[in-house]
Amino acid sequence: MFLLYCGPVVLRNFLSPCLYKHFLILFCASTILSNQELCNSHHAYAGALSASFVQGILELYGKSELVYNVHCLLHLAADAARFGCLENFSAYPFENKLKDIKRLVRKPNLPLQQVACRLAEQDQCIRSSVPQNVTERFIFHGEHHTGPIPTNMKNQKQFMKVSLPKMLLSVNHCDSCVLLSDKSVALVRNIVQVEGSAVIVFSKFDTVSDFFDYPLPSSSLSIFRVSDLNNKYFYCNIKNIATKCVILPDTDDHATFVVFPLLHL
Repeated sequence: MFLLYCGPVVLRNFLSPCLYKHFLILFCASTILSNQELCNSHHAYAGALSASFVQGILELYGKSELVYNVHCLLHLAADAARFGCLENFSAYPFENKLKDIKRLVRKPNLPLQQVACRLAEQDQCIRSSVPQNVTERFIFHGEHHTGPIPTNMKNQKQFMKVSLPKMLLSVNHCDSCVLLSDKSVALVRNIVQVEGSAVIVFSKFDTVSDFFDYPLPSSSLSIFRVSDLNNKYFYCNIKNIATKCVILPDTDDHATFVVFPLLHL
Protein backbone atom coordinates (compact mmCIF):
# COMPACT_ATOMS: atom_id res chain seq x y z
CA MET A 1 0.00 0.00 0.00
CA PHE A 2 2.75 2.42 0.91
CA LEU A 3 5.10 1.56 -1.94
CA LEU A 4 2.53 1.40 -4.76
CA TYR A 5 0.02 4.07 -3.69
CA CYS A 6 0.56 6.24 -0.59
CA GLY A 7 4.31 6.71 -0.65
CA PRO A 8 4.65 9.27 -3.48
CA VAL A 9 1.99 11.47 -1.85
CA VAL A 10 3.06 11.09 1.78
CA LEU A 11 6.80 11.53 1.23
CA ARG A 12 6.56 14.52 -1.10
CA ASN A 13 6.83 17.10 1.70
CA PHE A 14 8.99 15.04 4.07
CA LEU A 15 12.00 14.13 1.95
CA SER A 16 14.52 16.38 0.28
CA PRO A 17 14.08 16.62 -3.51
CA CYS A 18 17.07 14.32 -4.05
CA LEU A 19 15.79 11.60 -1.70
CA TYR A 20 12.24 11.94 -3.02
CA LYS A 21 13.39 11.42 -6.61
CA HIS A 22 15.35 8.40 -5.44
CA PHE A 23 12.19 6.92 -3.92
CA LEU A 24 10.28 7.61 -7.14
CA ILE A 25 12.75 5.42 -9.03
CA LEU A 26 11.80 2.46 -6.82
CA PHE A 27 8.12 3.38 -7.04
CA CYS A 28 8.13 3.47 -10.86
CA ALA A 29 10.07 0.21 -11.17
CA SER A 30 7.69 -1.52 -8.75
CA THR A 31 4.61 -0.14 -10.51
CA ILE A 32 5.80 -1.32 -13.92
CA LEU A 33 6.58 -4.80 -12.61
CA SER A 34 3.21 -4.99 -10.81
CA ASN A 35 1.20 -4.32 -13.97
CA GLN A 36 1.04 -7.27 -16.37
CA GLU A 37 0.83 -5.16 -19.54
CA LEU A 38 3.64 -2.79 -18.53
CA CYS A 39 5.72 -5.68 -17.25
CA ASN A 40 5.54 -7.46 -20.60
CA SER A 41 6.69 -4.43 -22.57
CA HIS A 42 8.95 -2.55 -20.15
CA HIS A 43 10.51 -5.04 -17.73
CA ALA A 44 13.98 -4.17 -19.09
CA TYR A 45 13.41 -0.49 -18.32
CA ALA A 46 12.19 -1.45 -14.82
CA GLY A 47 15.41 -3.42 -14.39
CA ALA A 48 17.45 -0.34 -15.29
CA LEU A 49 15.46 1.69 -12.76
CA SER A 50 16.09 -0.92 -10.07
CA ALA A 51 19.83 -0.83 -10.78
CA SER A 52 19.75 2.97 -10.55
CA PHE A 53 17.93 2.76 -7.21
CA VAL A 54 20.50 0.34 -5.78
CA GLN A 55 23.33 2.60 -6.93
CA GLY A 56 21.54 5.49 -5.25
CA ILE A 57 21.43 3.56 -1.97
CA LEU A 58 25.23 3.47 -2.01
CA GLU A 59 25.59 7.15 -2.86
CA LEU A 60 22.85 8.53 -0.59
CA TYR A 61 22.78 6.19 2.40
CA GLY A 62 26.18 4.52 2.43
CA LYS A 63 27.70 1.11 1.75
CA SER A 64 26.36 -0.30 5.04
CA GLU A 65 22.80 -0.12 3.62
CA LEU A 66 23.57 -2.38 0.66
CA VAL A 67 22.05 -5.38 2.42
CA TYR A 68 20.79 -8.59 0.84
CA ASN A 69 17.19 -7.34 0.44
CA VAL A 70 18.44 -4.33 -1.51
CA HIS A 71 20.60 -6.58 -3.72
CA CYS A 72 17.54 -8.72 -4.51
CA LEU A 73 15.98 -5.75 -6.30
CA LEU A 74 18.53 -6.27 -9.07
CA HIS A 75 16.92 -9.62 -9.92
CA LEU A 76 13.23 -8.62 -9.82
CA ALA A 77 12.99 -7.58 -13.46
CA ALA A 78 14.53 -10.86 -14.66
CA ASP A 79 12.10 -12.82 -12.47
CA ALA A 80 9.20 -10.79 -13.83
CA ALA A 81 10.34 -11.44 -17.41
CA ARG A 82 10.25 -15.16 -16.64
CA PHE A 83 7.17 -15.47 -14.42
CA GLY A 84 5.08 -12.38 -15.23
CA CYS A 85 4.16 -9.46 -12.98
CA LEU A 86 5.13 -9.51 -9.30
CA GLU A 87 1.66 -10.64 -8.28
CA ASN A 88 2.29 -13.98 -10.04
CA PHE A 89 5.05 -14.99 -7.64
CA SER A 90 4.46 -12.80 -4.60
CA ALA A 91 4.47 -14.52 -1.20
CA TYR A 92 1.95 -12.07 0.28
CA PRO A 93 -1.12 -14.32 -0.29
CA PHE A 94 0.49 -16.97 1.95
CA GLU A 95 1.01 -14.62 4.90
CA ASN A 96 -2.51 -15.32 6.20
CA LYS A 97 -2.83 -18.70 4.49
CA LEU A 98 -0.30 -20.63 6.57
CA LYS A 99 -2.80 -21.51 9.31
CA ASP A 100 -5.20 -22.95 6.71
CA ILE A 101 -2.42 -24.99 5.12
CA LYS A 102 -1.39 -26.42 8.50
CA ARG A 103 -4.96 -27.63 9.05
CA LEU A 104 -4.71 -29.74 5.90
CA VAL A 105 -1.98 -31.87 7.46
CA ARG A 106 -3.58 -34.68 9.50
CA LYS A 107 -0.60 -37.03 10.08
CA PRO A 108 3.17 -36.58 10.38
CA ASN A 109 4.31 -38.42 7.24
CA LEU A 110 4.12 -37.01 3.69
CA PRO A 111 2.90 -33.50 4.69
CA LEU A 112 3.56 -31.98 1.26
CA GLN A 113 1.54 -34.64 -0.52
CA GLN A 114 -1.33 -34.18 1.93
CA VAL A 115 -1.46 -30.44 1.31
CA ALA A 116 -1.25 -30.84 -2.48
CA CYS A 117 -4.07 -33.40 -2.56
CA ARG A 118 -6.39 -31.41 -0.29
CA LEU A 119 -5.83 -28.19 -2.27
CA ALA A 120 -6.52 -30.02 -5.54
CA GLU A 121 -9.77 -31.35 -4.08
CA GLN A 122 -10.82 -27.88 -2.93
CA ASP A 123 -10.02 -26.40 -6.34
CA GLN A 124 -12.09 -29.09 -8.06
CA CYS A 125 -15.07 -28.41 -5.76
CA ILE A 126 -14.88 -24.69 -6.45
CA ARG A 127 -14.67 -25.18 -10.23
CA SER A 128 -17.67 -27.52 -10.28
CA SER A 129 -19.84 -25.17 -8.20
CA VAL A 130 -19.21 -21.96 -10.18
CA PRO A 131 -21.41 -21.38 -13.29
CA GLN A 132 -19.48 -21.28 -16.56
CA ASN A 133 -20.72 -17.77 -17.37
CA VAL A 134 -19.90 -16.25 -13.97
CA THR A 135 -17.32 -13.87 -15.49
CA GLU A 136 -20.06 -12.22 -17.55
CA ARG A 137 -22.36 -11.50 -14.61
CA PHE A 138 -22.99 -8.25 -12.79
CA ILE A 139 -24.34 -8.42 -9.24
CA PHE A 140 -26.20 -5.27 -8.17
CA HIS A 141 -26.67 -4.09 -4.58
CA GLY A 142 -28.66 -1.37 -2.83
CA GLU A 143 -31.53 -0.51 -5.14
CA HIS A 144 -32.71 3.09 -4.82
CA HIS A 145 -34.73 5.71 -6.72
CA THR A 146 -32.87 8.97 -6.04
CA GLY A 147 -30.80 9.40 -9.23
CA PRO A 148 -29.11 11.12 -10.93
CA ILE A 149 -30.19 9.25 -14.03
CA PRO A 150 -30.27 9.99 -17.79
CA THR A 151 -33.72 10.99 -19.04
CA ASN A 152 -33.85 8.04 -21.45
CA MET A 153 -33.27 5.58 -18.58
CA LYS A 154 -35.82 6.73 -16.03
CA ASN A 155 -37.65 3.40 -16.13
CA GLN A 156 -34.48 1.41 -15.39
CA LYS A 157 -33.44 0.15 -11.94
CA GLN A 158 -30.85 2.16 -10.03
CA PHE A 159 -28.29 0.75 -7.58
CA MET A 160 -25.66 1.93 -5.11
CA LYS A 161 -23.14 -0.82 -5.93
CA VAL A 162 -22.28 -3.34 -8.63
CA SER A 163 -19.96 -6.32 -8.22
CA LEU A 164 -17.87 -7.57 -11.13
CA PRO A 165 -15.72 -10.72 -10.99
CA LYS A 166 -12.66 -8.79 -9.78
CA MET A 167 -13.98 -5.36 -8.89
CA LEU A 168 -16.60 -3.59 -6.77
CA LEU A 169 -17.87 -0.18 -7.88
CA SER A 170 -19.96 2.03 -5.63
CA VAL A 171 -21.27 5.57 -5.31
CA ASN A 172 -19.39 5.74 -1.99
CA HIS A 173 -16.24 7.83 -2.28
CA CYS A 174 -13.80 5.00 -1.48
CA ASP A 175 -15.04 2.80 -4.34
CA SER A 176 -16.18 5.38 -6.89
CA CYS A 177 -13.04 6.59 -8.66
CA VAL A 178 -12.42 5.13 -12.12
CA LEU A 179 -10.23 5.78 -15.13
CA LEU A 180 -12.19 5.65 -18.38
CA SER A 181 -10.86 4.34 -21.67
CA ASP A 182 -10.47 7.92 -22.96
CA LYS A 183 -8.19 8.73 -19.94
CA SER A 184 -10.89 10.76 -18.19
CA VAL A 185 -10.85 10.47 -14.40
CA ALA A 186 -14.38 10.12 -13.04
CA LEU A 187 -16.35 9.58 -9.83
CA VAL A 188 -19.33 7.22 -10.04
CA ARG A 189 -22.56 8.93 -8.97
CA ASN A 190 -25.13 6.28 -9.89
CA ILE A 191 -25.32 2.76 -11.34
CA VAL A 192 -28.14 1.79 -13.71
CA GLN A 193 -29.05 -1.74 -14.74
CA VAL A 194 -29.68 -1.88 -18.49
CA GLU A 195 -30.48 -5.13 -20.32
CA GLY A 196 -28.21 -7.37 -18.27
CA SER A 197 -25.34 -4.89 -18.31
CA ALA A 198 -24.65 -1.70 -16.36
CA VAL A 199 -24.40 2.00 -17.11
CA ILE A 200 -22.53 4.34 -14.79
CA VAL A 201 -23.52 7.96 -14.25
CA PHE A 202 -20.46 9.98 -13.32
CA SER A 203 -18.85 13.35 -12.77
CA LYS A 204 -15.38 13.91 -14.16
CA PHE A 205 -12.41 16.14 -13.32
CA ASP A 206 -11.78 18.92 -15.78
CA THR A 207 -8.10 19.37 -14.90
CA VAL A 208 -5.91 16.29 -15.31
CA SER A 209 -2.10 16.57 -15.27
CA ASP A 210 1.08 14.70 -14.34
CA PHE A 211 1.74 14.25 -10.63
CA PHE A 212 5.50 13.87 -11.20
CA ASP A 213 7.81 13.98 -14.21
CA TYR A 214 10.84 12.05 -12.91
CA PRO A 215 12.05 9.46 -13.81
CA LEU A 216 9.18 9.50 -16.34
CA PRO A 217 5.90 11.39 -16.64
CA SER A 218 3.40 9.88 -14.19
CA SER A 219 0.76 9.80 -16.94
CA SER A 220 2.81 7.01 -18.55
CA LEU A 221 1.73 4.90 -15.56
CA SER A 222 -1.86 6.29 -15.64
CA ILE A 223 -1.15 8.31 -12.48
CA PHE A 224 -2.61 11.82 -12.48
CA ARG A 225 -3.12 14.91 -10.38
CA VAL A 226 -6.76 15.99 -10.77
CA SER A 227 -8.89 18.94 -9.73
CA ASP A 228 -11.96 20.98 -10.75
CA LEU A 229 -14.65 18.31 -10.49
CA ASN A 230 -17.33 19.11 -13.05
CA ASN A 231 -20.85 19.32 -11.60
CA LYS A 232 -22.39 18.01 -14.81
CA TYR A 233 -23.36 14.34 -15.10
CA PHE A 234 -22.22 12.06 -17.89
CA TYR A 235 -22.91 8.40 -18.53
CA CYS A 236 -21.37 5.43 -20.31
CA ASN A 237 -21.46 1.66 -20.38
CA ILE A 238 -19.46 0.02 -17.63
CA LYS A 239 -17.28 -1.58 -20.32
CA ASN A 240 -15.78 1.87 -20.97
CA ILE A 241 -14.04 1.76 -17.58
CA ALA A 242 -10.33 1.06 -18.03
CA THR A 243 -9.68 0.43 -14.33
CA LYS A 244 -10.76 1.29 -10.82
CA CYS A 245 -8.51 3.80 -9.04
CA VAL A 246 -7.23 4.85 -5.64
CA ILE A 247 -7.83 8.55 -5.05
CA LEU A 248 -5.83 10.38 -2.36
CA PRO A 249 -5.86 14.05 -1.30
CA ASP A 250 -2.81 15.95 -2.48
CA THR A 251 -0.78 17.17 0.49
CA ASP A 252 -0.02 20.44 -1.32
CA ASP A 253 -3.64 21.36 -2.03
CA HIS A 254 -6.68 19.69 -0.46
CA ALA A 255 -8.84 20.70 -3.43
CA THR A 256 -6.56 18.57 -5.59
CA PHE A 257 -6.29 14.78 -5.63
CA VAL A 258 -3.81 12.19 -6.84
CA VAL A 259 -5.20 9.16 -8.68
CA PHE A 260 -3.45 5.78 -8.96
CA PRO A 261 -4.81 2.84 -10.99
CA LEU A 262 -5.43 -0.32 -8.96
CA LEU A 263 -2.73 -2.67 -10.20
CA HIS A 264 -4.11 -6.08 -9.27
CA LEU A 265 -7.50 -6.12 -11.00
